[in-house]
Amino acid sequence: MGQSQEMYRVLRQEGVPVETVTYPCETHGDLHSNFYGETSSEPMHGVDLRRRMVEFLRRAFGEETAAR
Repeated sequence: MGQSQEMYRVLRQEGVPVETVTYPCETHGDLHSNFYGETSSEPMHGVDLRRRMVEFLRRAFGEETAAR
């Protein structure tokens, strides 16, 4: 958790549009499995993670970028 907070602060200081999300009761391994849709005690975390990843990719590489 500490390293992700450090990275978040540095990116913000550099003016990078960034957000941080914490999923309670999840470890790195749990969230990794959840991302790939494996069985989890917190399945909505995986749903939210996948939604956020798709939205990030859409903003970074989507149609808006192609129009620039």
